Amino acid sequence: MKAITLLIVTLAGLQAWAGPYLSVSPGSFFFSAASPTSPPQFQFMNITNYGDAPIEDLWVQNNCFSQINVFGYCPSTLPSGGNCMLEVQFNPLTPGPVFCQIQVSAGVAGTAFVMVQGSVGN
Repeated sequence: MKAITLLIVTLAGLQAWAGPYLSVSPGSFFFSAASPTSPPQFQFMNITNYGDAPIEDLWVQNNCFSQINVFGYCPSTLPSGGNCMLEVQFNPLTPGPVFCQIQVSAGVAGTAFVMVQGSVGN
């Protein structure tokens, strides 16, 4: 008979990242093929501050023009442990591929680029 040893480790007092820490998920979106008469498709983007200091000067820029829209609200200052959720909408209009990016800037915490891809058939 073999003996089994079980080791349980408990981590107490875990600390957050020192300073602000920007996390955006997912890092990319893929919308399924659609026709110009299809209804809009929706997905959600979560912005989180995993740091121990607030993110200052948070802003979101949609570089996707009219076929991709971003809805919702994130405050310009995101506290430590805070998060906000935005809705990303694919509105198929013009036939062809759709490739673009959404830029999330967070002052000293850096910038994240979220890639968006979709296609519109005839």
